[in-house]
Amino acid sequence: MKELVGLAHAGKLVPLRESALYIEQVDGVLKTPKDAISFGTARELLLLAIEAFDDALVGYTNHTFALGEQTDEIFSKWAS
Repeated sequence: MKELVGLAHAGKLVPLRESALYIEQVDGVLKTPKDAISFGTARELLLLAIEAFDDALVGYTNHTFALGEQTDEIFSKWAS
């Protein structure tokens, strides 16, 4: 997390996220997300996104508490 926060502060998180999502052409060669980002870093970005979603949503209604339980399950699956 500290590394991802450091990347965010340095303005490098958005390009990393985009590399994880899109195919791009670099020097005439197609670069896929698998080539651009490691599995571990992709996993950490996914966990960060799940937690951010959970923090932004859960607590507004009773329905969002149920969604929070689902996001907790997804987080636990990818964290282990």
